[in-house]
Amino acid sequence: MNLKNQIKIIFFAGGLTTFLAGGISSVYAAACASNSSPGSASCSALLINSTTTNIDISGTVSSLPSPSTVSAVEVTSAGSVPSLSIASSGVVSSNSADAIFNYGGVITSLTNNRNISSTSVGGSGIYNASGGTISSLTNTGVISGTSRGITNAGTGSTIGTIINTGSITGFYGIVNQGGTINNISNAAPLPQTALVIVMPSITSAEP
Repeated sequence: MNLKNQIKIIFFAGGLTTFLAGGISSVYAAACASNSSPGSASCSALLINSTTTNIDISGTVSSLPSPSTVSAVEVTSAGSVPSLSIASSGVVSSNSADAIFNYGGVITSLTNNRNISSTSVGGSGIYNASGGTISSLTNTGVISGTSRGITNAGTGSTIGTIINTGSITGFYGIVNQGGTINNISNAAPLPQTALVIVMPSITSAEP
């Protein structure tokens, strides 16, 4: 058994950049069955629940199918990461929830150079909620979800800047639902239903 692919990774604190090159995945356990609400996904493959160092993903981080809501990467309200970067060889994927779920945490810089995807029904590639903050989101790769590429939802949830030169796809590309997106700079094709403003909190959008 490859234990490396069976161990949930929880980051607390450290001093140097953490490199994930070998690939990790969540493994279903009995405790996950009761874990059906977002924000308590202790079965996520990569759970950030405290202040961490920079995280560079050059392998695969994925969630396995289960009856519960399990993201590949989750940042809790106690979590903070200065830089979360998916390299050109990296993949973050979930088939049971959103691929990256920021539940009230702080991501200063999120950079995707390869693939962030959710194949779950109603899933988003990136879901920022419950007052979470993503200061800067830069995409040169693919961000995709069956429902939405990027979702920003809830009072206090903020995405500072989205810079897209890659692909953001889903039934909707980018959805802002009650949060704030300060700026969108897009130099690549988006779906026809690319930008949905459920509440008028996007301050500027550049073609």
